[in-house]
Amino acid sequence: MPCFTAMRAEIALMSGSAFAVTHHAFSSGAGRTSDGNGSHASTLKSPSYTKSVSWQHYPTRVYIANVGNVQVPFINKSNSQPGRECDQPTFGWTTGSKGQLSLYIAKPFVGEQNIPQTIIVSVFGTKKENVYSSVPISQVLLSGKVTVTQGCELAAGTSLDIDFGEYQAHDFKGRTGQPPQNVQKIQKELTFNCTNISDGVHIYLSLEGTPNAAYPSAISLGNADVGAVIEDGKGNILKPNDSNSLLEMNPGSLYEYVKRKVTTTITAYPVSTTGKLPAAGDYSGVATMHVELD
Repeated sequence: MPCFTAMRAEIALMSGSAFAVTHHAFSSGAGRTSDGNGSHASTLKSPSYTKSVSWQHYPTRVYIANVGNVQVPFINKSNSQPGRECDQPTFGWTTGSKGQLSLYIAKPFVGEQNIPQTIIVSVFGTKKENVYSSVPISQVLLSGKVTVTQGCELAAGTSLDIDFGEYQAHDFKGRTGQPPQNVQKIQKELTFNCTNISDGVHIYLSLEGTPNAAYPSAISLGNADVGAVIEDGKGNILKPNDSNSLLEMNPGSLYEYVKRKVTTTITAYPVSTTGKLPAAGDYSGVATMHVELD
C-alpha cells in the first residue's frame, strides 16, 4: 500500500506594485536529508489565507521525492515509492525540504516595507491516504524587509538661473500682485533623472524660499515692493513654503527597468507686491526646489 504526505500552504496576500519578481530556493526547518525506503504521497489540504500589507504571494513549489518540485496546492501526490502501512517508520525524508517560492511586488510603495513572519507551507506525512497528523513534518516561514532607494536629480546642462532683465520703476506702479508693464515672462523646461519610481507614483515639485512680506505668493527679491513669481504650465502660482502648492510633473516612461526622465515647465516673472514705485537698484532672490513622491 502506498504511503502519503499532505501539505497545507498559508499564503500572505498583500497589496503591491509591478516592480520586481524574485525567486528563492528554501530549505526545510525539519532538517531531513533523504527518503530512505519509505513510500508516501502528498496532498494540499484546503489552503487558509491571511492578510498583511505590501506583498502578494505567488506560486510556491515544494519538492516531492522521486517527483521533483510540485506547485501547491495539490492532493494526494504520491512519491511512487512502494511500501506498506505496517512498514517501520523511516527517517530523513527529503519531501518538503526544498522547493521554490516567488514574490511579486504588486503595488507602488515608497521607502521601506516589512514582510512579517508568515507560514508559507506546512508539510504533513502519512502512510495511509487522507489520514494525517496535525503536526507537520516541516514548515517554510518567510520574513524580510525591502528598501527601495529613490531619488531625482536635475539632468546635466539644466540651468536654473533666471534673469528678468531691466524694468523702469514706473512699470510697477499701481500693479499690486501683477507683473510690470511690458513684462517678459521666462519659461524654463526642467528635466529630472529619477530612479526606482514605479508606475502609479505621483511626482510633484514644490518651492522653498523667503516669501515677500507684502505678497507671500512671491519670492522675496530683497525689496519690499518687488517679488518673483513662479507658475506652472496652467498659470497656477507655486507659492513658497506652501505644502498645498504643488506642481505635478510628467513622469515619462520607464527605461532600463528602473529609470525615468521626469519633465515639467515653469514660468517666472517679477511682480509688484505693493503697487508702489520700487527704489532703483539690482535685486535678487533664491528659492529651493523640492521633488516629492506620493
